[in-house]
Amino acid sequence: MLKINYLLAITFFIFSSNVFAGPFSITCSGSDCSNSSVQSLISQYETDINNDLPDADASSYLKGMANATIAAGKAVGTDYANDIDLFIVQTGIGIGADLGNNGFSDVISGDVDGNQLRGIGVQPLVLMGGINMGIFDWGGYFEDKWGISLDKLKVFFNFSPLSDFDKTSSGVTIDAESSNFGVHFRYKYIDPYSIIPGRMLYWTGVDFTSGLERSYLKLNTSKRETKSFTSSGITLTANNALVNAGAEVQTWSIPFELSTGIQYLYALTSYVGAGADLNFGEAEAKTSLQAPITVSGGGISNASLTGNLDLGQSDSPTTITPRLFFGQQIGVPLVKLNVHLDYLLANSTWGLNASIKVVW
Repeated sequence: MLKINYLLAITFFIFSSNVFAGPFSITCSGSDCSNSSVQSLISQYETDINNDLPDADASSYLKGMANATIAAGKAVGTDYANDIDLFIVQTGIGIGADLGNNGFSDVISGDVDGNQLRGIGVQPLVLMGGINMGIFDWGGYFEDKWGISLDKLKVFFNFSPLSDFDKTSSGVTIDAESSNFGVHFRYKYIDPYSIIPGRMLYWTGVDFTSGLERSYLKLNTSKRETKSFTSSGITLTANNALVNAGAEVQTWSIPFELSTGIQYLYALTSYVGAGADLNFGEAEAKTSLQAPITVSGGGISNASLTGNLDLGQSDSPTTITPRLFFGQQIGVPLVKLNVHLDYLLANSTWGLNASIKVVW
């Protein structure tokens, strides 16, 4: 089992308190439940908890988790920036987030409202290898026989071993597992063109990419705390309450993409693309709540309180998601660094991927 690196640990802590929970409510039974002070205390406790929770209906969390997990898996299993004469080896990480009502400008400025987030996804330490299928066309047999240029076809395979992460900070415990695998092919639909020799200005042509991607994420957060509220001599106490909230997500995605790019000043390559994904899978809620809540004082003796946390049961990702993406690569011969950004138009979900590559 591999440990998720420190950067991803920070990512989990940024979002954990705001994403993996649902509307909290208290039910009261007994003749004293109509007491205005009891009702006021219930309202105070519900407000205190729900201020830290997303302001969406329960099903939005699970759909958001599924969409974000798909976004995190984009670009970690393929390549858009390199010609690849023989092979490519890559390792990278992916992070996805359903931003809800937040905009990308909020992400850039660091002004993200956590209560608007709908879900996150993480795919760490994904390994990818790819080859130019032209190496199997000995003597140009396929092109001479059938007019098929295997040199235009690149095939990629990716996977990540099951990774786990366990951490406790500020009373919040986070448990996470993730894995990823996929296969992709990229075909050069329109040939590249050199504008200025020496790759000083080089158009990469147009590529068509498709394949199959599978992503898995299981994430749970738990917190134990004691809270007390008082009104008119009546005290409401939640003693050592324990909340476990999270989701288990498994998704499948089939991309259909067109991309193009420019290599300039030899070391820099910028690319853009558009396409759509066909998505399947499910996000299932994993929740439990142990919250002994009592009221005392002020003559109150017949009021029994029970806390409820509703995350929903399960939901699926958005079935068809049009998508835009762009990326930037910088590198010297053999070694390349790449940053890639996806935007899923159908659900305001973003994916960010970073990778290091060896290309021959």
